Amino acid sequence: MQNLKRENRFKQTDYSSIEAFRESILGMLNNAAVGTGDFYVSNMQYFASLLAD
Repeated sequence: MQNLKRENRFKQTDYSSIEAFRESILGMLNNAAVGTGDFYVSNMQYFASLLAD
């Protein structure tokens, strides 16, 4: 397992601000979401609201 290479799916995420981060992640979720996308999007929005406080 030590030599296992994993792809970083979040390599293109914008970390310049919390809003940019949120929009990047939401865009990725919306593009990749199949079936459970709404669940992930709502969780991401809640997570971003916690960070903004």
